[in-house]
Amino acid sequence: MAEDVDESAEIFGDINLTLGMLNKEDDISKEDIYSHLTSIIQNTDILDDAIVQRLIYYASKDMRDDSLLREIRMLAGEVLVSLAAHDFNSVMYEVQSNFRILELPNEFVVLALAELATSYVSQSIPFMMMTLLTMQTMLRLVEEERMKGAFCIALQKFSKAIYKYVNHWRDFPYPRLDANRLSDKIFMLFRYIMDKWVPTTSPMQALAIIKAQGPAVSLLLHREDLCEYALGQVPWLLNQYKDKEIDFHVTQVCRIPEPPVTENEIEASSCFLILAHSSPADLMEFFDEQMRSNNEAIRTGILSLLRSAISAEEPKLRDHITSIERTVKVVMGDLSIKVRNSTLLLIQTMCEECYIEAQEGWPLIDYVFSQFAVSTKNLEKPVKPNSQENEKGEKSVQETSLEILKTLDPLVIGMPQVLWPRILTFVVPAEYTGTLKYLFNIIRILFMAEERKKKDKESTALVISTGAVKLPSPQQLLARLLLLKESLWKISDVAWTIQLIRDFKQQMDSYSNSSVEKGLFSGKKSLTKTDVMVIYGAVALHAPKSQLLTRLDEDIVSQVLFLYGQCSQDMDLQMSFIRSITEIGIAVQDAEDEKFKFSYKEVLLGYMLDFIRDEPLDSLASPVRWKALIAIRYLSKLKPQLSLNDHLNILEENIRRLLPLPPLEKLKNEGETDKDKEHIHFLYDRSMDALGKLLRTTVWDNTSAEDCQEMFNKEWERERAFQITAKVLTNDTEAPENFKIGSLLGLLAPHSCDTLPTIRQAAASSAIGLFCIKGIRLEVDRLQDLQEGLQCDDVEVQIKISSKIAKIVSKLIPSEEILMFLEETLDGLESLNPTCTKACGVWMIAALKEQGATLEDQLLEILGIIYHHMPVLRQKEESFHFMLEAISQIASFHMDAVVANLLQKPLPFDRDTKTLWKALAENPASSGKLLRALIDKLGNGLEDDLAGIDAISVACAIHEVVSTGSPVTGLYPELFTLLLKLVSCTLGQKMPTTTLNRRRRVMPQGERQQISDPSRLSATTLKCVQAQAMREGLAKESDEGDNVWTLLSSPGTHHLGLMKEPILWKHGNLREVLILMDQSAWDSNAILRQMAIRGLGNTASGAPHKVKKHKQIILESVIRGLYHLARTEVVCESLKALKMILELLTDRDISFYFKEIVLQTRTFFEDVSKEKPRNPVDPPHTLIHLLQQQLGDDQERSRQTHSNFLLLLLDAIVLNLTNQYVELLDREQLTTRLQALRQDPCISVQRAAEAALQTLLRRYKETSIRP
Repeated sequence: MAEDVDESAEIFGDINLTLGMLNKEDDISKEDIYSHLTSIIQNTDILDDAIVQRLIYYASKDMRDDSLLREIRMLAGEVLVSLAAHDFNSVMYEVQSNFRILELPNEFVVLALAELATSYVSQSIPFMMMTLLTMQTMLRLVEEERMKGAFCIALQKFSKAIYKYVNHWRDFPYPRLDANRLSDKIFMLFRYIMDKWVPTTSPMQALAIIKAQGPAVSLLLHREDLCEYALGQVPWLLNQYKDKEIDFHVTQVCRIPEPPVTENEIEASSCFLILAHSSPADLMEFFDEQMRSNNEAIRTGILSLLRSAISAEEPKLRDHITSIERTVKVVMGDLSIKVRNSTLLLIQTMCEECYIEAQEGWPLIDYVFSQFAVSTKNLEKPVKPNSQENEKGEKSVQETSLEILKTLDPLVIGMPQVLWPRILTFVVPAEYTGTLKYLFNIIRILFMAEERKKKDKESTALVISTGAVKLPSPQQLLARLLLLKESLWKISDVAWTIQLIRDFKQQMDSYSNSSVEKGLFSGKKSLTKTDVMVIYGAVALHAPKSQLLTRLDEDIVSQVLFLYGQCSQDMDLQMSFIRSITEIGIAVQDAEDEKFKFSYKEVLLGYMLDFIRDEPLDSLASPVRWKALIAIRYLSKLKPQLSLNDHLNILEENIRRLLPLPPLEKLKNEGETDKDKEHIHFLYDRSMDALGKLLRTTVWDNTSAEDCQEMFNKEWERERAFQITAKVLTNDTEAPENFKIGSLLGLLAPHSCDTLPTIRQAAASSAIGLFCIKGIRLEVDRLQDLQEGLQCDDVEVQIKISSKIAKIVSKLIPSEEILMFLEETLDGLESLNPTCTKACGVWMIAALKEQGATLEDQLLEILGIIYHHMPVLRQKEESFHFMLEAISQIASFHMDAVVANLLQKPLPFDRDTKTLWKALAENPASSGKLLRALIDKLGNGLEDDLAGIDAISVACAIHEVVSTGSPVTGLYPELFTLLLKLVSCTLGQKMPTTTLNRRRRVMPQGERQQISDPSRLSATTLKCVQAQAMREGLAKESDEGDNVWTLLSSPGTHHLGLMKEPILWKHGNLREVLILMDQSAWDSNAILRQMAIRGLGNTASGAPHKVKKHKQIILESVIRGLYHLARTEVVCESLKALKMILELLTDRDISFYFKEIVLQTRTFFEDVSKEKPRNPVDPPHTLIHLLQQQLGDDQERSRQTHSNFLLLLLDAIVLNLTNQYVELLDREQLTTRLQALRQDPCISVQRAAEAALQTLLRRYKETSIRP
């Protein structure tokens, strides 16, 4: 157990150390670091959570860094994917956070998602729908070939993952998901690619599409409704047989799977050999891709195929030796015995066929020795006790390692450079004792070959293997003993050491010839000292921080300086010296000892400056200038702190040695090969970047407030800094072609309003000089006149002049550098003095006004930078105002894009987001466009009568905008309709959980309640819009007050809220409204029918003078409601509407409908008498109105046609009324009417009235005595 703990601690320490190196300078090879991390992660069962999170952060950052080499970014992506085995959710969250809707992601983010889908199918499937939906919004944004290829790879791997889930869903640990929804999304993506990309595809893109087509079509063929489309793509696939490079992949897609048999494996191997002949680059790319999977069978198979391809001696494959070596390195961290054995066999074949390259080959040889040591250790202390199979496998690995060393010919082409002198590192350590027999033989052959090289003056690379060799001479043994003398102190195995010495002593008496090895180290003295210098730097970097500083000066730095002084001066020596000093500087800085003062600081800075001065000004052939700048930057941060004058002298010297370089194209023309030109370009970019970092360190990056005050707040010292800068930038120097001025302009220009006139003029001169050295023509005379005006001490005058200069030059800033300029000015808004802060804002707004229309491609990055600065700028009122004005200025050019970006902010909107919406609304130039854009967004979001998170976000934004008083005239009808529809669509919804999870956990209770009820939120927005419309005279207040909004937002009372406003505000379109109501009265939805009838009834109170004109459409629709006996609420609504309408009509108007009304009313009463209704109705009032009309002017005709029937019906109705309805009757009015009818001349009417009256009185009596 203790050993496990120690081993874990050692692993964690190794990872922490490696992570520290990732954050250091560029001279550390990130490629090697990430390869090392991949090995550790894949072979470690448990990793500390904190380490995992740090690894995720660094890997994700480097994976998305476009300035790094693709190989490094690819390795960073592999590390990120490997971390999913330890914390899948964190990795997926990190990748998904950089995979956003309607934003084109980084290429390697897409590839990482694809790899996660295939490597972790079970965990990835729950995220698949979200990923595919997001990806669907991105395809139309893709233009670059490389991004299209990445999306094709993603489609390929997503299809494979879903295919696996479809066929093995029972093996997955969660309830079955709807696979059809996933395949629907794959179909949409696949169809878009085939319809949009295929017609204009390039050969390389066609190959990516073909690779994706196989898995996608295989998945779609599971669906009968998609089979036809999937099979319809086969003709295009077959047409691709015209290109040899993609024939193989087309065949793979169209092939019929067969069971694996030996003959098939042999045939497959033959196919790979043919591919190695026709397209070795594609073959190696395929092998490399397959190797990166963690499948043991795949890795062993690929290693076997690669071994066969090398043994076939295919000439074209030799051009890819480096790729083969890198492919092998991928699996060096695999602990599988089969993979280790296959790797060793491949290395053996590579050694035999001269496939070992000098620069990349050593790790392969090192792997042979390390595997011998690992297998020996595992055999002594088995990881899995009592495992005969493992023991047998470890013995096989051990034997294979020894066999490689036994048969290794150290003199084949390239091998001497690989082996010497690093082969000596295996002589002393105890774990390599078993290899000494073969190791000494290799060293002996190298010694003798070196001797023959001197005699025959032939290159070691051309020496053929010598076969058998003579035994070493006594002098040779003495040389080895001298080597052992200096290194035996590291070995604690005393018994082994004694036995080795005895073996040597036994051989001493049998030799008499003279030494042939004394000259071995001749001419190698300087090389050895160079290596030792590098070792000193590495020791300082990795030494315990608590012990480093006490021994730094005497034991490390002084030794490095001594070794440097003893060697011949060449570039390799300089590079080693600079590297050592840089690592020493990093080590001291990491020690974080504020009291430590580095005594050699000034001496080492002098060396670095001398190196830079010695570099030619007309070429860029070596990295000395770049590396020295890096060393200066680290040294300048150490104590004792240099004076400002020293800092400025260093900066001035470096600027003078870099800016006068010829244009980049001219420098590149000095390279003889493309590789040379690429190297020069690389050195140029790195040198300029190092200069920028040094400048920033000198001016901005001082770690203590006291140092910052010394460096920047003292006027006279700041004056010198700007004078030097102005002098450099105005001396007619021609800047290199790719020299970037945006960042420097943002840094210098705001100081045109600084405290001293000399600083102001120097800053203006520097800003103007930047354009001049860039070759951009300016209005020089006018600018010089303005510059002279900066001598004025009036701050307002200074701001006005600076603004005029900004307007002139802002339009000339290269559009691709606006982002850097804005970033620097935002930094200035945070940190400069008040007048310079104001100048920062003026320059930023001027640049956006002049170039805002051209910033569409950079818009998202610009907005992201502004959002990043908001929390700090909020503390400074004036700076915050400038930032809000900048957002408004951008929106005036790109309103839709800004709105779309702000709508992606999580709900509920935080304070900063609300402030941005209000700032846009308060800007007169953009408020109209803003509300129009939001209405369009809301309309698009409700097209399918479904309200998603986007529509709710729009509603929140409208609330913020309208609450500022933005006018809604002209937009009110459309806005009211859409918001009312949104309220209806969100009834009963809850906010998606994923949205809530992205917010801070601490949230005011009011916000939590609001965001959990989208319909209430939508109703609040509608209420806000209604209030603004009332202020503008477009609407009036409801009689219901705030109660109507409560009703609207509840699913059970929503329709009641809609029916609470009886008065029609405008009568101009009444007929159209009535037609719509009539159509809705036929709807199958009972609630909608009820609402339509309520609206028709409201016509009586809202437009009473129009009822008689439209009586036909109103009465027919309302009477139709009486037939819906199954829905009591609809019949009740019809009766209420009839009551209001009949009050406005004469008996002549209703005579045609009289019988129908009475019959349907009676039928309803007979039904409800059997079952208690759910809603109260008022049918007696309807009958009373009929009676009133019966006793009108034309009583004689009425009596003859209706009176008797009416009274009989009334008697039946009253008799059958339930007690509930009897209580609702207007007793006094009904009794009065019946008493009047008792006096009627018609006897039948008198009798009917008497009977009805008695029935009514009896029912009243029953009701009154009911308990």
